[in-house]
Amino acid sequence: MSRSVIVCAASLLFLMSAGSFAVGVDPVAWWSFDRGGDNIALDKASETNDAIEGKFKSAAGVVGSALKLDGYTTCITREASKAPKLTGNFTIEAWVAQAAYAWNWCPIITQSESGTGDGAKTGYNFAVGPRGEIRLELAVNGQWYSCLSEDFDLPLRKWIHIAGV
Repeated sequence: MSRSVIVCAASLLFLMSAGSFAVGVDPVAWWSFDRGGDNIALDKASETNDAIEGKFKSAAGVVGSALKLDGYTTCITREASKAPKLTGNFTIEAWVAQAAYAWNWCPIITQSESGTGDGAKTGYNFAVGPRGEIRLELAVNGQWYSCLSEDFDLPLRKWIHIAGV
C-alpha cells in the first residue's frame, strides 16, 4: 500500500484552485492540530482522521495548537489513494517553526506513488532543506519538476509562513 507522509510543525492548509489564485476556494486538506490527547490529526477539510506516528508533543502555534516533532520519527500518514490529487493550479501553505536544520530534506507534505507499470510516478513534495531552503516538487506526465527558493533560508525558532503555488 502506498502512503502519503505529512510532516507539519503547525497548521497546514492545502488548497487547489482552477484559477491562478485560491481566494474563495475551499481547502482540500487542512490540519489545525487543535485536538489533543490522542495520536489522531483531524483534516478539517475532508473530515478525515489521520494517524500521527512517532514521538511528538502539543505546543502553542501561531493560532491554536501545533505539533512539536522529535525530528526523527514523527509523521502523519494517510493512504495514498485517499490523498488530495493535484489538478490545475494549486497552493500549499504551512506555518513552520524549525528548531534546527536537518541533515537531509524534511517533508512538510509529500505524496507519491508508482504509476501503472510503466515506471511513471505521480505526486508532489513540499519540503525544507538542510540549509533552510524551501522546495516544491511536482510530477507532471511522469516527469518530476522542482522549484527551489533562492536567497532565503528559513530562520530557526521563529514562526514563518511558507507557500508553494
